[in-house]
Amino acid sequence: MNEHEDVLRDALAGIKTKRTRRRITRFNPSDGLLLDIEEGKVYVPGKGIVQVHEVKEKILDCGHSAGMGLGHIADCGHAVCALCVERYVLECAKPGCFRKLCTVKRCVCCAREVDNVFYCRKHSAWAGINSFAGFFILNEEDKAGEMRAVTEEYYSRRLQLRARNEKKL
Repeated sequence: MNEHEDVLRDALAGIKTKRTRRRITRFNPSDGLLLDIEEGKVYVPGKGIVQVHEVKEKILDCGHSAGMGLGHIADCGHAVCALCVERYVLECAKPGCFRKLCTVKRCVCCAREVDNVFYCRKHSAWAGINSFAGFFILNEEDKAGEMRAVTEEYYSRRLQLRARNEKKL
């Protein structure tokens, strides 16, 4: 409908004013609602009938709106948006692990970055030791080649995640 039809419909229904409220709440994985919209009509003395349109916007644990899409729910239960999952590739880079990570600080599943790649808590210690020891054992070319190979393999996951998200749409 266009605006003229809305105004005409509201005039016939007796609605004098419209009010929209936005409320921000935390995302709860048990209810699974990404956006909650309520509409109702209320009589306000002196103002007539008021149509109330209340939007309860859910905020994920990464700090973004759930309207961006739910990327994944980490193993700890924190919800992360699709943008963060795609941008940071929030899965452990250790082959075979691919544990789902979150961005909440001091969490068990918080993503830990080593050489521009994210690892889970268990694998980040070994990755850090290997990265540090690689400076003494490997020469500059071998270290750069190894880091480039790991980064390319890891960020190829971004393309896989993007393709998977596009299939869902």
